Amino acid sequence: MSDSKESSDRFHPGMPAIPGVSQQSAASFGPAGGGPARGISPRGLRGLILLGVALLLCGVAGLWIHAQLNRHRVQAISTTDPADVLQNDRADAPLPASSEALPERIGPGKIARLDELAKPWSSVVFTFLRQDTHEEVPAIIVRLPGTAERSSSYWAFSLVEPYGKCQLLFVTEPQKLASQFGYTAHHPMVADPCNGAVFDPLGMGVRPDGAWVRGAIVQGGAVRPPISIELSIQGENLYADRIE
Repeated sequence: MSDSKESSDRFHPGMPAIPGVSQQSAASFGPAGGGPARGISPRGLRGLILLGVALLLCGVAGLWIHAQLNRHRVQAISTTDPADVLQNDRADAPLPASSEALPERIGPGKIARLDELAKPWSSVVFTFLRQDTHEEVPAIIVRLPGTAERSSSYWAFSLVEPYGKCQLLFVTEPQKLASQFGYTAHHPMVADPCNGAVFDPLGMGVRPDGAWVRGAIVQGGAVRPPISIELSIQGENLYADRIE
C-alpha cells in the first residue's frame, strides 16, 4: 500500500515551497491564473442590490416624467381653438404683392350680375385666374347691344396686349378716341396705347390659327384681336368659363 502511494506521488508531485508562504496559504488559492476562491462579502452584495434598486427607480421616474409631458402636450393641442390656429397661419402667411391692386371678382366663376350690365356699353373689370399657370390676368366684360339674356350680348377679353405687356383701354368717349388715337367712331372702341391699334367690339377678327373672334382690327398693325374669354349665363349672373 505504501509502495503504491509513493508511486502515485511520483506522478503528482507536491507544490514547490515558496519562501515566506506557508502551504496552508497556498492551498487557499484556486487553480493557476484564478483569483481568490472566496465569494462576495455580505456588504458588497448589499451595495450591488442598492445600486440596482436605485437604477430601477431612476428608470421608473424617467418614464413617469415622459408620460406627464406627453399628457400636457395632448391637452394643450385639444384645447386650442382651430379658428385661432387658422388665424395665426393667415397672419404669418405673406400676402401677394399685387393683392391690393386686383379687383375682388376673380374667374373662372361668377364675375358680374346681369343688372350691373343693364345698359349697353356698360362694363365690369375683373381678374381671370388661369388654371394651368395660375397667372392672374386683368380682364373686362362689356355689355353689347342685344338681348340681356344671351351670352352673345356680352364680350369678355383680357386687357393685356396679346403679344406685349401694354394694357388695352376700353374707350367710351369719342373725343378721347379721336384725339389720342386718331380714330372716329360712333360707339366705344378698344385701343392699344402702345402701337395705336383700335379694335371694334361689334366686328369679328381672325386669330393667327384662322379662328374668328370678336374685336375686329380697324386701325394699326395689331397681329390679332384681344384674347377672348368664354362666358355663360346662369340665372341672374354672368360666369367666366375659359380663356383662350
